[in-house]
Amino acid sequence: MAAVFMRNAPLTSDRDVYELLLRRIIGHGVHVRTGTPSQLDAGPCAGFYTREHPGPTIVVRALPQDCVFAEDDVGTFLDGARNLICECCIVAHEYGHHLIGEATGDADAYMHRTSEIRWKFDNNAEGRPDDWVLVEPRLSDADAFYDDEFRAWEVARVEIRAVGFASWRAFEEVRAERLKSYADGIAAKIPGWAPTPAQEINPLPSKSCPAPIS
Repeated sequence: MAAVFMRNAPLTSDRDVYELLLRRIIGHGVHVRTGTPSQLDAGPCAGFYTREHPGPTIVVRALPQDCVFAEDDVGTFLDGARNLICECCIVAHEYGHHLIGEATGDADAYMHRTSEIRWKFDNNAEGRPDDWVLVEPRLSDADAFYDDEFRAWEVARVEIRAVGFASWRAFEEVRAERLKSYADGIAAKIPGWAPTPAQEINPLPSKSCPAPIS
């Protein structure tokens, strides 16, 4: 018999928490699937968010075989995780991007805008959409890029707290490492740039964080 998870019941493992997060995300119409080595690096916690077919999708964990969708079999999907806590944090972060986009009122436009800015920091121009001009990023691009990542981590914090996450030291380590990697990458393109102080980053609309699904 499958285990039954109640929102107010004590959680006993990181796997339980991750499962609740996956079900929460899937319940809001977002796919979660594995990726391929050509899409993700080999690390245990790589991931990204896309709105391409079949719809809003979080891609995490590179596998050599065909992708595995969490919605098809959450248990099997969880069995393949190499680092449950780190992957849970990354999935929550990518879900944060989805919720931010939804909160803008035009998620596709948000995705197009943020993707175009990211492209400016990518030295590989292969596959660039025709309407994206490859130009050097500006300070405003750098701030927009970093601030968006910062906000997505703040949404992630709310989302995993809602499912009973308790490994906060691990969360802060993953968050700090990722934010540092963004900042280092930006600074390599724009010498002298520094991240916006946290207190100066505009807060998210409250509607970006929907109520938990029962």
